[in-house]
Amino acid sequence: MPFPSLESFLNHYNNEEICSSFLFQLKWPLGFCCSECNHGRAYAVTTRRLPLFECASCKHQHSLTKGTAMENSRTPLRKWFIAIYLFASSEDGVSAINLSHTIQVTYKTAWLMLHKLRDALDQAECDPLLNGIVRVQGGAYGSPFNPYTEKDPQRHPLLAGGSVHDTGEVDVLRLRIIDPQHVQPNGYISHDGEQEFIKDAVSLTAAEVKSVRFRLHRSCFRPLVRCIAEFSSWANLTFHGLGRKYLQAYANEFTFRYNSRQQRQPLLARIFQICSNQLTPTTLRSLTQKYRIS
Repeated sequence: MPFPSLESFLNHYNNEEICSSFLFQLKWPLGFCCSECNHGRAYAVTTRRLPLFECASCKHQHSLTKGTAMENSRTPLRKWFIAIYLFASSEDGVSAINLSHTIQVTYKTAWLMLHKLRDALDQAECDPLLNGIVRVQGGAYGSPFNPYTEKDPQRHPLLAGGSVHDTGEVDVLRLRIIDPQHVQPNGYISHDGEQEFIKDAVSLTAAEVKSVRFRLHRSCFRPLVRCIAEFSSWANLTFHGLGRKYLQAYANEFTFRYNSRQQRQPLLARIFQICSNQLTPTTLRSLTQKYRIS
């Protein structure tokens, strides 16, 4: 499904009322339903920047943005919609500095908006368990590889897992940045780190699981090695290099994009749907806790 042009998107969502109406439809696709008493009718309270919806039965008030990626944000909905469009429509993603210039917000606001979108994808568990024929491959993101050693403080070991088609193509991809406690003194990934990834990412019904922890091993699975290289190139091209702290969030975004392409999913509609329902609020503090380095 092709993306609308940015011009047509901006022309359609050209004010807060239209954006509010669309978010209402996403939040309550079958019509308003009170979370407290299940009543189906509400009065709109329009004295605030965004309307509240007061249940006609129990009088409980519902915020339009509660449970969405936009919760607790003072940024106008229209700017959020543009951010979601740019996030979805660009194959290479969008950096915080480019977003800040485009929608005229501070770099800090743009950075947090993009991380809220990434966290929404993570909360929605967009990456399915690997099933069928599964391969797991060790690798790293970071500075150029030294052929004589895997130990480099600017390189971050990772594991890539994939459900593999008969042709060898990776149908479903998972990336895991390895916790420092599972990295050996020589820079290699430990057996425990490998098994933790397999337990978390691979279905118990997988027909076959083969794993290679070492990037330079003669039995390395080259399609996954290419996926790791594509992730590194994407991160360096779009974000000009990434540190360890939030690297997993960017890895999650990369795998979401990869898997969506493989499954030919309508990306813009899917991201809007994910961002509109049943999310835990994302704050700078919650992100810091979630991606805390051991």
